[in-house]
Amino acid sequence: IFKFNCDGLPFSSGSSIDMSVCINTDDLGVFDTSLEFEYALIYQTLREIRNETGEKVVSDQAALRYIAQIRDMGSQAVFPPVELSN
Repeated sequence: IFKFNCDGLPFSSGSSIDMSVCINTDDLGVFDTSLEFEYALIYQTLREIRNETGEKVVSDQAALRYIAQIRDMGSQAVFPPVELSN
């Protein structure tokens, strides 16, 4: 996910294109996951990133802001409800 969007994070791989991204659980039967778990993985990954001297690069606040941003992008990507006619 960071390759495609690291907007607001204190690092950049130089290859990020800052496109809209979102986290999904489209096929629970195959992936057996939840949105909460997926967001927790992103948070944990961000908090484990360290610089050359071993210091954490991403603060708790920056990680939570990034997750909120990803969540907002996901809300914008939701398909509108389909109205069924009789």
